[in-house]
Parts: sequence; structure tokens; C-alpha cells
Amino acid sequence: MKIEDLELFAGHAAVSERENGLERIRIISFDKNESHTITLPEPTYQLSVDENPEFDTSSLRFRYQSLVTPNSIFDYDMNSHQRVLVKQTEVPGFDATNYASERIFATASDGTNIPCSVVYRKGMRRNGRAR
Repeated sequence: MKIEDLELFAGHAAVSERENGLERIRIISFDKNESHTITLPEPTYQLSVDENPEFDTSSLRFRYQSLVTPNSIFDYDMNSHQRVLVKQTEVPGFDATNYASERIFATASDGTNIPCSVVYRKGMRRNGRAR
């Protein structure tokens, strides 16, 4: 695990980490002396902490996007663990419910696991014959 960034608040810290090539945000509560990571809906994505100018707040703003979900901005309550969609880039004609994504690992000749992101239309037969 590698720490990428740290955002401090009056009662919390938001730590951007990277593990196996995938970003995550860990929230540390100073009052409760505990931590949790923000739960996300898909196995592969891009994630970053956004501009958070307020110090005395329990709300963290972050950006999220994936191969299925367009660029989105969320407000996350660090106490209740609830996130609210603030803004999402509109993609005309695109329906995210038609697609699924996966994170798989390919093994290199030296034995190294290489993370790969895959997206496909739901219902696709995974038999090597899809067009």
C-alpha cells in the first residue's frame, strides 16, 4: 500500500492510498480512533479527493469514474458513511445499466500479477466468440 495524499479536517483525515494499482480513500476519525475506506459500487475505477476548502466539516468531496460510470462528484459524510451524488457528466445515448466491469489479473512470464480492467455489455457470452 502506498499513501498518495492526505487531507486534514477538524475531526478526520482523508488518506488517498493505492493498493494493487487501485486507488482508495481511507477516512480516519480522530474522536473514535478508528478508520474505514469509502465503499464504491464497482471493482475498477478512478478515484481522487476533490477540492475541500472547509476545515471544520464532516463532508469530504471526491471524484469518481469508471469504465461504466461517467465522471462524478460526490459529497461523503465521514460520520454516517453516506455519499450523495453532486454532479455527473452527461453522456448522450449512454445507459450505464447495460454494461458491467471487472478487475482481473494477468500473470506475466516472471510471475508478476498485472491488474487489468475489463468492460463488457451485460449478457455477453464469455466464450471467446463475442463480436
